[in-house]
Amino acid sequence: MRSSKTRIWWGIAALVLLLAAAAVWFFCSYSVSDGRLIARKADVIDLRGEDISAQEAEALAAKYPGKTVLWDVPLSGGSRPSSAESLSLSSLSADDIPLFACFPNLKSIDASGCTDYEALLALRSAYPALDLTAFVTVGGKAEIEFNWDADSGRRFEGTISSISYLSEKQSDGAASQSAQYVAYVDFTPDETVRIGMTVIVYVE
Repeated sequence: MRSSKTRIWWGIAALVLLLAAAAVWFFCSYSVSDGRLIARKADVIDLRGEDISAQEAEALAAKYPGKTVLWDVPLSGGSRPSSAESLSLSSLSADDIPLFACFPNLKSIDASGCTDYEALLALRSAYPALDLTAFVTVGGKAEIEFNWDADSGRRFEGTISSISYLSEKQSDGAASQSAQYVAYVDFTPDETVRIGMTVIVYVE
């Protein structure tokens, strides 16, 4: 009888030791933050697909300074991954502006389909290093002249379809400091027009 009880106690002791070892391994391998398991040895905390706020993402980044937190930044036009290097925007609000600081790798934004011009200007002012493109549609007339040799040239009538709302950044060392803009002209070419030809555009 005593031998049977001894075996039971040894079994219980072994189970307790096993559970203790598992708990030690778990807490050495993971930490828990707001109900999420965070692997201690992982370099990345991937929260993409989860609904979290900027405040939650910043808190995690502060708590785990050696890790990269990947998450979906909630812009007014839809959530975008924080790891994005370029974005395409069709809408923009004033509330979105501070959130662009959550894109550490962002280099360019194509907002050619966006008409929220005040917000675009605020974005350019807040993040001058970003390559930001936006356009305003216009309807002015233009003539396009293609020169395929020194003695000949032909003009086509066209319509200015859009012109950039924000000026282009000039290259380093440029002589002129005046603002430069990009314009697009719609016209109907014929068989003489080729890619790479020199062109001059005349506007009214």
